[in-house]
Amino acid sequence: MIDNYRKEIMDSESLTIDRASQMLVELSALIGNINDEVLDLSQVYSQKQLDIVDKEGMSIAKSNVYMQTTQEWKDLERAKGYKEVTLELIRGLKYRCRALGEEYQVSSNL
Repeated sequence: MIDNYRKEIMDSESLTIDRASQMLVELSALIGNINDEVLDLSQVYSQKQLDIVDKEGMSIAKSNVYMQTTQEWKDLERAKGYKEVTLELIRGLKYRCRALGEEYQVSSNL
């Protein structure tokens, strides 16, 4: 879903202020869902690391390295990446809305 927004924003020549505003609202609402996902994945990751430390007798430092080879780490990092991309898309859309608004204001004054 976020990738679709990213592709649409890349074609910024055809992006209207109405569409940019709509996308801004949708992406802002999506941040809450992404935060929930990051929290859930962090708990899964931490629980697996705790299990490994307890069952395998591994040190925390060694378990940190081991955990970076797991699917849980990959899922968590991917979710964090999507959160960061979403925040950057929001920032970009805010800038684009301001620019389009100023452009509209200048053209209506002519």
